[in-house]
Amino acid sequence: MRAPGPEGAAVSNADSNRIHHSLRKGLTLAFAAVICLCLAYENTRAGEASAQLSREHLYAGTLVAGASALAAKVNADGGDREARFGLGLVSFARAVERFGQSLYRYGLTPPKTLSVPLLRFPVPANPTPEPISYQAFREILKVFDDDLASAEAALQKVGDEDVSIVVDLTRVRFDLRGDGRAAEDESLAYIIGSLMQRPRAQTTVPASLEVKFDTGDAAWLVGYSHALMALCDFLLAHDFHATYDAAFHRFFPRSETPLASALAQPLPAGSMGHMLPDSQILADLIGFIHTINWPVTEPARMRAARQHLKSVLAASRRSWALILAETDDDREWLPNPRQTNVAIGQRVSQQQIDAWMMALDEADAILDGRTLIPHWRFAHGIDLKMFFEEPQSFDLVMLLTGAGAVPYLRDGPIATPQRWGEITQAFEDNFFAYAFWFN
Repeated sequence: MRAPGPEGAAVSNADSNRIHHSLRKGLTLAFAAVICLCLAYENTRAGEASAQLSREHLYAGTLVAGASALAAKVNADGGDREARFGLGLVSFARAVERFGQSLYRYGLTPPKTLSVPLLRFPVPANPTPEPISYQAFREILKVFDDDLASAEAALQKVGDEDVSIVVDLTRVRFDLRGDGRAAEDESLAYIIGSLMQRPRAQTTVPASLEVKFDTGDAAWLVGYSHALMALCDFLLAHDFHATYDAAFHRFFPRSETPLASALAQPLPAGSMGHMLPDSQILADLIGFIHTINWPVTEPARMRAARQHLKSVLAASRRSWALILAETDDDREWLPNPRQTNVAIGQRVSQQQIDAWMMALDEADAILDGRTLIPHWRFAHGIDLKMFFEEPQSFDLVMLLTGAGAVPYLRDGPIATPQRWGEITQAFEDNFFAYAFWFN
């Protein structure tokens, strides 16, 4: 054996240094792993707390307080994804609630014979409605538009990372009366049942409907926010005062219009109005259609409406990209082909998703003016981009009959019924129901 000398000692020190270095590296990695696990655990706990906070306010109908509490959590911890998602959900619900509160304040009573978007909202009956003017109604639309923009901004910040909040839709409440109490007829389930046009007495509420809303659903709700903003901006871009004066007494019992004041006077006995009560409804319907000749007063809103519609398509593509990447099957709202919708047990095929993507491409081409809309009287097609970007007075009757379409006609490829038939055949004559669901 060779006695250890200077050379042997040097080798032993090197081995020792390597061992110490390896130990230090291992301890550092282990410590880092522990830190990561602790952070993940804390993030999970924070996410669960935020999801629970969202549910509490959605179920109690305390949406103003909920949005404030969740905004504070987002400001305190930007990494709390559930807080960001909860803020978006509650903000969207609050936008709907405040819109409903305004309609309740003025006693909205949607007539069965005149269905108008945004005015089918089934608010409770108000025994003491306030008078409403045209300008007050425009202000309702402006506030709704702004509230939706705030909700959309919050939902955009959810991002593409995994996030989920379980919500029992049957327990979601709104304070539509604005009295601080969310009653049964102010529940989401009751509202949905009413929108399905079932009589109020037959509007039943299922025992439970838990949905696990995830990242794909956040993008889906972004799309719906843009769709509603597009509708608000289209209306606000025009002066529809004449239509308001002609027909809005049918929606609001104390509408401040000359016609409403004249109709408030009792009819003489034996008059045609007494003998033919339906004739008054028909007269208002004719007046409603006849007065849809709206000058453009805010052209920037028309351009904004087109951008919102473009954003609807982009949000739908993003939503489906996220949904298709999911591997679980847990209380899904929008399912991929390996999942099932929890509400109606409906499955979606890959063929239907592919067809939907083609529909989005076609809609994008139409909004960009690359594909034109056919008109039954002309060889040329309508450029929808020009309709929004260079708007003229919106006259519905003249647009349909031809004269109002002339400013937007040009030569180019025109969408054909055959093409849309190819796209929609995967939905078995039920395309619009799927479109409402898919967004």
